[in-house]
Amino acid sequence: MSYTDFFTRATRTEEQPDGLQPFPYQCRLAEEPWPELLDVPTGMGKTAAVVLAWLWKRGWRDGGREAGADAGTPRRLVYCLPMRVLVEQTERNARQWLENLAVAGMPGENKVSVHLLMGGSEDVKKPAWADYPEEDAILIGTQDMLLSRALMRGYGMSRYQWPVHFAWLHNDALWVFDEVQLMGPGLKTSAQLEAFRRKIGLSSRSRSLWVSATLKRDWLGTVDFDPASTISLDRLRPFSHHYPQLADSDVRRDLLCVGRARSPRENRRRHHNRWARGHERHRVRLRVPARRRVQHRCGSHLLAQPRDARVDINPQQPDAALFTLRPPYSKRTGPTLH
Repeated sequence: MSYTDFFTRATRTEEQPDGLQPFPYQCRLAEEPWPELLDVPTGMGKTAAVVLAWLWKRGWRDGGREAGADAGTPRRLVYCLPMRVLVEQTERNARQWLENLAVAGMPGENKVSVHLLMGGSEDVKKPAWADYPEEDAILIGTQDMLLSRALMRGYGMSRYQWPVHFAWLHNDALWVFDEVQLMGPGLKTSAQLEAFRRKIGLSSRSRSLWVSATLKRDWLGTVDFDPASTISLDRLRPFSHHYPQLADSDVRRDLLCVGRARSPRENRRRHHNRWARGHERHRVRLRVPARRRVQHRCGSHLLAQPRDARVDINPQQPDAALFTLRPPYSKRTGPTLH
């Protein structure tokens, strides 16, 4: 079975009975060594990329384990998230993928079990995953529950179990920190813990993977952790419609999925520069913050209006302005975007 077939079977739903085709970066994540950084735009399937790549490297296929586990892939996948709503969503998706592949099970059944670690969950009250450390398991939880256990001060559990969870979460564990821009001090804590694991050494290899659409390497810097030492998944050049040979939808999708995430301001400037080079006619929709909508919607702060530009205000969408630009015009007299 190829990884494409594996991914397609795992992602089958009622809306998508044939499953989804993996993006190239998702295939590379399953076929290449693990990176430390995964910077992929929002909506490009980062969760599916990590979870299914981990399953594939652990030797799981449709119906059971059919291959040996990769030596560089730990048996416990620890998925750390900053918000409860993200934890619940990730848990539902992970269970659905495991059920589609017929490898979901409970602790002690020699299958892959999923455990939810957040306030009030059953896996916090009765952590069955800790009783079977030799089995593959996916632990999905909030950063307070997971990082407190990694610091041997686990919230909501008996203090006599602190060393047990501390050991299992630092040995043979792949830590995945998703939406790191929302983690606050937990992000520095995760980096420092990784530095301790590398410096002190472990009985079984563990590693960390930081995932975000707006990831900056400098965020991971601590007194013992050098962010320059991290390895990022190679990314291709993002798609631009200036290249007609890349107009094919598959090629466009392949390039888009690994493009660098840009801020809205940067995207607007890039679009402006493209139009200034002589495109025939374009319309751009600019979102204006609500507090500044009235005074700036048609003001000079939003548009230094050239002779060949027109501002259209749609009364049904007062939060947006449509600008119709007709070349030729210069960058100096064109729209000024802030």
